[in-house]
Amino acid sequence: MLRRFKITFDYPNKQLILKRNSKAFSPFYYNLSGIELQYKGENLIKEKINFIADDRHKSQDERQNNGVKIFLTEVYRLRFQSIIEISNLRKGSPAALVGLKVVDV
Repeated sequence: MLRRFKITFDYPNKQLILKRNSKAFSPFYYNLSGIELQYKGENLIKEKINFIADDRHKSQDERQNNGVKIFLTEVYRLRFQSIIEISNLRKGSPAALVGLKVVDV
């Protein structure tokens, strides 16, 4: 929106002055997808990671062994993931045409 105006801040008089420029009447496109999203909280996600133990995790006897050993340990990473769902769809919008529905996550 602001690119359509020349903006002047008049600090002493506490004013904002907007003057139209050549882009003032160019087409304005807003929310072409037709989707309105809404934050619904967070989920705690537990992900299993295959962890390969290196020399720091081996005992003294295992370090001295010249044979090849790979130690796999189950490691889990916990992270929060935001839940965002569709709260509104504009009729005839590209999102509605592809089959999205309100309350889809």
